[in-house]
Amino acid sequence: MGRFLMFLPVALGLAASPAFSAEADDQAAAAIGACLASYDAAAMREKADGAPLKGATSYCTDKFFEACAEARGWTQAAMTECQGEAAGYWQAEVGRRTAAAKALGSSEIDRWLEVSAASFETYRRDRCGRFDMAEGSMYAAIREGCETDMARERAEDLDDFLGSEPLIMKPE
Repeated sequence: MGRFLMFLPVALGLAASPAFSAEADDQAAAAIGACLASYDAAAMREKADGAPLKGATSYCTDKFFEACAEARGWTQAAMTECQGEAAGYWQAEVGRRTAAAKALGSSEIDRWLEVSAASFETYRRDRCGRFDMAEGSMYAAIREGCETDMARERAEDLDDFLGSEPLIMKPE
């Protein structure tokens, strides 16, 4: 019990920090979601076939990060928190999109989801883990950026099964 009490202030501090708050996640979701909606709207006006322009997810994530870090003074802690919030947004999107792909009711898609999730987690851990080898406080923000990019890319992959015109159709 004594050890638990020793770490309680640290745990409470982490729970209260912006990177771990529901409000921060809501801010990331609102900012990135609004950017994607406006980006897609611009793409719809620009392209006759209505296909979204590539790069929207990366652009909108970067736009959120820059505004977030700017508002918090561009400190190392702020950059790590803002990257964590962006990563949290995309991780939630991965969960939502995975559930939507599973809801399609295809055993072939379900198998792909299971196998690719395991491969993705191994690759994510190894790819982003390289930043744990270096010393220095900036590496935490860099690792969070890697986690953000990986989650965003996974969400993009899952989109291949979703939407009104999916790239990969449910097998009959």
